[in-house]
Amino acid sequence: MNQTAVTGIKVPVNKIHCVVAAVLMLLLSVPAAAVTPYRAEYKALIKLIPVQVDIVLKEVGDGEYAFVSDIHTRSWASLFGGNVVEKSRFRVTAAGVEPLAYEKRDKFSDDDKDIKTHFESDGEVVSIFRGKEKRVRADGPVVDLLTFRYVLAHDLSHDQLRERYYIVDGKGRIKEIEVRDLGFEDVDTRLGKFSARRLEYAAVDDPTYTVWAAPELDYQLVRIEQHKNGKLRASLTLDSYKLIGDKD
Repeated sequence: MNQTAVTGIKVPVNKIHCVVAAVLMLLLSVPAAAVTPYRAEYKALIKLIPVQVDIVLKEVGDGEYAFVSDIHTRSWASLFGGNVVEKSRFRVTAAGVEPLAYEKRDKFSDDDKDIKTHFESDGEVVSIFRGKEKRVRADGPVVDLLTFRYVLAHDLSHDQLRERYYIVDGKGRIKEIEVRDLGFEDVDTRLGKFSARRLEYAAVDDPTYTVWAAPELDYQLVRIEQHKNGKLRASLTLDSYKLIGDKD
């Protein structure tokens, strides 16, 4: 299937292929980057509704990791219930982050927004959205929405942040994301003040995200904002952070 016809995007990978070919032998001798499992909580306002976001990154065996995000109401809004759970699996090799699977279950919305995505070894991405299967293929690196968050931390820690990334969105479409590095800023949280790298990114016709990644926490996010049409729609700030040990 012609990938451009499905997504309208042609991933520019010629230069990437040249670089990969040139350094492949070196990569084979470099160990995979260490992954630090952790738990984090964020307090947030989304459209003026108080919510909490629970994040867990843990090892699940065979070099694979599970990333889980649970957004649920808190305070007075907890009376209404509902949550959005995202789960992704990936592995980290010397060549980078390799996505394996992603799913989202949305109990906030009346619409069916649930999706399951699987990343095939041959580069094909298979999604099930509203009961229909969608297959797309990218000629370059592509990740799901949740794993993208870890990819940013990974690439920042290795001084490999790129200007463009490609993600599979919540409807199984491949989209290009442009990332701007806006330097360091101090961010106040319940855990204290962090000097954090401020990034801004967005895909065409999607909201703009501004995130602050703290080197002190392996470039995990300490603050997240979502803007659309120049208006702040959501704001999340780190409330707790704990490393996961062998006994957790």
